[in-house]
Amino acid sequence: MNTPDKNELRDFADDVKEYINVRLQIIGLNVTEKVAFALSNFITNGLSIILLLITIVFISFGGAFWLGALVGNTAQGFLLMGAFYLFVFILIRLFFSKGIKSLLMNILIHDLTNDKDDDTNDQTEH
Repeated sequence: MNTPDKNELRDFADDVKEYINVRLQIIGLNVTEKVAFALSNFITNGLSIILLLITIVFISFGGAFWLGALVGNTAQGFLLMGAFYLFVFILIRLFFSKGIKSLLMNILIHDLTNDKDDDTNDQTEH
């Protein structure tokens, strides 16, 4: 039986240390990539939501003035528009709040756990 000498053991230990250091660097880079991907999605989606909200505000003003012209009083038009949004809010809270939370959690989890290789495989399979 051939026993390894001290130089071979030292070389092996050095190789193991180098392997561990490289693996730690890869893990760090993967974490950085996932956080950057999730953050960029968050910023992009946030800007889209802000633009959507601005659009809704302008449509609401137009609708409120239009309803005000229909009922003959601008204040009542704004009141009717506010009542409409209150009704929509109540419907969302009653029926969709759990679904919205689950959807947002799933999107965030997908962004943080998604690998680029999985994306290319998903696209070719469909």
